[in-house]
Amino acid sequence: MHIYRHKLPIRIIHWINVICFIVLFMTGLNIFNAHSALNIGKSSYNGQTPVFEIKSRQNSKGELIGVTNILGYEFNTTGFLGASAGPDGKMIKRGFPTWLTIPSPK
Repeated sequence: MHIYRHKLPIRIIHWINVICFIVLFMTGLNIFNAHSALNIGKSSYNGQTPVFEIKSRQNSKGELIGVTNILGYEFNTTGFLGASAGPDGKMIKRGFPTWLTIPSPK
């Protein structure tokens, strides 16, 4: 029984595409950190509530928590979205954590 395999150039190009896609995705998440809300329409400044938003705020104890808002429903996403541990281990206001974005600390 013969199993067809793609030739080496095709395999190499495939893995280059995988690496490029991952880098593109991670830099896109960092861009989303700059304005972490998605609105419907041509502009995000139309006065309407965002469809998806990542934000942070302080809870009743004064601790920074991450909150994700999807279609008006809020979820506590502390540690991953909205507020995550920075390089020094303290919680910082950030849409996505530093380990998931390129460049990380910005």
